[in-house]
Amino acid sequence: MKAGAPELAARFRAAHARLRTVAVTGTNGKTTTVSLLARIVEASGAPAARLTTVGAWVDGAKVEAPTASAEFLATVEAAVRRGVPILALETTSKALAGGLARRWPAEVGVFTNLSRDHFDLHGSPEAYLAAKAQLFMALPPGGVAVLNAADANAALIAEVVPEHAETRFFGPGGALEAARVEVAREGTRIALAPGPLAERLGGALQLRLHGAVHAENALAAAVAADALGLAPEAIVRGLAAFAGVPGRFEVVGRAPLVAVDYAHTPAALEATLETARALRGEGGRLWLVFGCGGVRDRGKRAAMG
Repeated sequence: MKAGAPELAARFRAAHARLRTVAVTGTNGKTTTVSLLARIVEASGAPAARLTTVGAWVDGAKVEAPTASAEFLATVEAAVRRGVPILALETTSKALAGGLARRWPAEVGVFTNLSRDHFDLHGSPEAYLAAKAQLFMALPPGGVAVLNAADANAALIAEVVPEHAETRFFGPGGALEAARVEVAREGTRIALAPGPLAERLGGALQLRLHGAVHAENALAAAVAADALGLAPEAIVRGLAAFAGVPGRFEVVGRAPLVAVDYAHTPAALEATLETARALRGEGGRLWLVFGCGGVRDRGKRAAMG
């Protein structure tokens, strides 16, 4: 017999009470940032759970479910059974517009960036941003908003963060800032600008990921993990150990260097090309093959081209 709405709501509430949640929203970098956070939790010695648009995992095991709502419930209940302390959650604008933040408020909310996407769903950039802002408006007392200082939209989101929550920035002038990003075929090194959190992290971060965009994701994850009280040593180890999300500048060949990237916005494609140019070497050539989904926001195609 299928569970009714009151029973399902009660199960969601019971699971929410047993889990701390860090939720990530933005146009680009959500899946990677969520996955980095889960890896940091694992590096702290605890089992991790992450729920993303490309799947859900609890303590390393993939969660299989027929629908998105069933996947959510199965993930959080499995996380409770496995003793997971922190759920890393990717939150899309569609889910937030549907009231997810009110039904499952996060202790820490992360904003990565905002650029053109999903106008077919929201109709305007203002409505798209308003959907993202729902995550931060629902932060509980003692919650923390972690915002990208390099994105002008972060200032607008900061205005709607409740007074009972804290706001921390990453990027220029924020709690954690990159002084220099060095991209090589072996990965990315981030030299951190001086600051209290940078000092606790040892002044630099090493990633297996490629590109300045992933350096930004790493800063977001580090500030969020610090807001959750995770140890600096776990943050450094977790970031260094993460091998990447399939399809996010995933290196599939070395000679020549071949990478696959799910760049689906103009800003994401530009970042992918910047990383590829940095890695091609002196005198190297760059070939790009890309396409756009046929039933999504068509207005961004000309800019991508």
